[in-house]
Amino acid sequence: MKFKLSEFLKNLVMTTATSLIVIVSMILIMRFLAKGLGPQEFGAYTLARRIISNIIPLAFLSVDVALVRYIAMAKDDLARRSYVASSLLLGGTALICLSIVTIVARKPFSYLMFHRHDYLNLYDASLFLLIGYSLFALTYAYWGGFRSFRSQTLASSVPWPFCR
Repeated sequence: MKFKLSEFLKNLVMTTATSLIVIVSMILIMRFLAKGLGPQEFGAYTLARRIISNIIPLAFLSVDVALVRYIAMAKDDLARRSYVASSLLLGGTALICLSIVTIVARKPFSYLMFHRHDYLNLYDASLFLLIGYSLFALTYAYWGGFRSFRSQTLASSVPWPFCR
């Protein structure tokens, strides 16, 4: 007798496995960072990470949320591509404007975040993390809109737990 899993159960197993990979990698990365950075620097890093996770919707204008919906509703491939292009243009423009402002005012913003100017390097690195995570969110939304569940789930297992 041959046993066949339904598509729902396959997706459930894949999502659970991906979640376990993310949890384990998060624990390992955090442990590695805490040991290497020390308590004060690790605290500054986790603060920066939390701030970035709250800025993400503003930085990319939540385009990723709308993109999934509109790609899924699109009737043809040309419409899907136009949604991706316009999302990249709109979100990218917002991200570039925010990046320019944060680069120009890096010292006051760094002091606002950390109450010290010692963490300018961490502040600069956080900007790259913000840009990378925004591009990841766009890619994840793109796969979600095309209902490419396996690609979307595998993308979520990329070591991004330090962004969340």
